[in-house]
This record gives sequence, structure tokens and C-alpha cells, in this order.
Amino acid sequence: MNATTVRMILAAGIVWYALTGGKIPGGVPGVVPSGPYTGPLTELHTAAATMDPKDRAVLAEAMAAAGEMLAGDSLGLVSTTEELQRYIKAVTEFDYVGIGKPTQKYPGVAKAFQAELVKAIGTEVTQVTPAIRSAVVAALAESSKATR
Repeated sequence: MNATTVRMILAAGIVWYALTGGKIPGGVPGVVPSGPYTGPLTELHTAAATMDPKDRAVLAEAMAAAGEMLAGDSLGLVSTTEELQRYIKAVTEFDYVGIGKPTQKYPGVAKAFQAELVKAIGTEVTQVTPAIRSAVVAALAESSKATR
């Protein structure tokens, strides 16, 4: 296993622990929706409306946690856009207890979420600049709100 794979597995484990508190049965309590969504990610919000409420809560919390961890990456563990894409894939493809893999279960949500990430990350492999990191952190935070 290379170092990037280990980091992605570690990131997914941290998200799992943050969401479940380390408890396998029971999962995460539902997140109370924050009211009607009025942000810019209406396509994602519309797609997420088709999700089971528990699945929405887990995915929204995973997105929020991923953004917070990325913002706090002071060691620069995610240093290229390719690693950034793998990091986000690890969070969204993680097999969450009780709901499975959100991107496989809800392809419409995955497509809308991916469209927003492409806007923030771009399509070329480059170094993650502070501007890219900021844009992705903001996209993850807004995606979390839109998914709730």
C-alpha cells in the first residue's frame, strides 16, 4: 500500500468514527434539516430530496466532516488535485453502516455532487493551492447544507 492509500483509508476511518462515535450498531442520529434550502446548489438539493432521511443525514455529515478535515490539513497530506479527488471519493464511497455506499445507492446525487467538485477542483492534476483548498472546503460545506 502506498502512503496516499493509507491516508485515504485513515480519512475514511476518521469520518466513520466522527459519524458513529465508534459504535457499529445504531449509526448516526438523524440531522435536523436546517429549513428550506436557498443556496446555489439547487440541483444537488433536488437530487438529495429523493434520499432516505437517514442516508441524507449521514452523507451531509460526511461532507461537512470532510470539509473540516481538509481545512485542518496543516501537514499538507492532500497535496495534489488527484489526491484531493481520491480523498473525496473515499468519503463518498465509504460503506457507511446501515446505508451502504451513497454514490452507488443514489447516482443522481453523486452526479450533482461531482459537478460541483469539478468546478472547485478542475480537471487537471496540479498542486493543491490555498485557493483550490478553500474552494473545495466551501463546496463541501455547501454540499452538506444542500444535502440536508
